[in-house]
Amino acid sequence: MSEELDQAKLVTLLHNATAEVFSTMLSTELTAQEAFRQSSKPEPADGVVTLIGLAGKWVGTGSICCAPDMARTLSGKY
Repeated sequence: MSEELDQAKLVTLLHNATAEVFSTMLSTELTAQEAFRQSSKPEPADGVVTLIGLAGKWVGTGSICCAPDMARTLSGKY
């Protein structure tokens, strides 16, 4: 029996995982912004893009991007 994954649950899971990684690895606390589902294909972006793959009980892909300045700030933390 598969468990349904709705947008609110996915947002919560991603926020919690991201906050934990940033806190543990970068000693940085995050402030969550309102999540949204993009209905159109994203435009090419400058900066850093990470691809996320889910496997197992839930399967899917997604991407997160950040501006060059943010990428430099994060990579310069340690």
